[in-house]
Amino acid sequence: MGLFSSLFRSKSKTAKQTEAAAQTAEDMAHPEAIQGSAKADVQPATVVEDDATDIVNRVSADLGDGPAPAANIWDLDGEDGVADTPEMPAQPAPDAPKRVRRNKTRLIGFDTTQGEVVSLFDTELPKEPEIEIVGRFPVGWIVVTSGKGRGASFPLFSGLSQIGRDEDQTVPLDFGDPSISRSNHAAIAYDPETHQFLLGHGGKSNIVRLNNKPVISTEELKTGDHIRVGETNLRFVALCTQDFNWAGKSSGDGEDVATA
Repeated sequence: MGLFSSLFRSKSKTAKQTEAAAQTAEDMAHPEAIQGSAKADVQPATVVEDDATDIVNRVSADLGDGPAPAANIWDLDGEDGVADTPEMPAQPAPDAPKRVRRNKTRLIGFDTTQGEVVSLFDTELPKEPEIEIVGRFPVGWIVVTSGKGRGASFPLFSGLSQIGRDEDQTVPLDFGDPSISRSNHAAIAYDPETHQFLLGHGGKSNIVRLNNKPVISTEELKTGDHIRVGETNLRFVALCTQDFNWAGKSSGDGEDVATA
């Protein structure tokens, strides 16, 4: 209703302005008719014509006769009130990744079969056979008290015990003292009949000393005696004596027990 009222008023105004413009054009065509009226209100024809043209164009646009107005984004809605969007071409579905098969690892030499489960608590484990340990019984010891190899100790056995640097010696003093001969630099003998210890020189160029005295011939050893071989000092400790020795002990102790 308001639109038709507006159109009617616009048309009435336009008609009046058009009539005024036509009257003005006629007066200009007959200037003598205007000269008699000095107070006449004359409006330029060009201004009135431009206003009339603008009004006519606006009315025509409202009535749909003029050019179509610019499209509005709200006028692009579809029937459901949702803007129509161009259909996108369907994209092909990506190929599903191929499942990688895992190579089975086979342990060569291992039995994969399920064996019997044996309880360690219910089964009596086999007993290890008893091993009779038969060793050599010591009759005394040599201990390094000063020089290279200090703190080392070596057992002495019945019979002859050689002293040198080689590994096959009973007392191998291989600690870096070059003044000690490789083999038989000196020797200690245990007599199982008298239960005495004797120290002898091995015939080498370096002198063997017993309690700071050179050993020229065989000397008897007693517990606590000091022996010097090269630059190494040794201390003798006796185990077997007249009061204690391995002779006459329980049978089956081996040859060393009988001779000790």
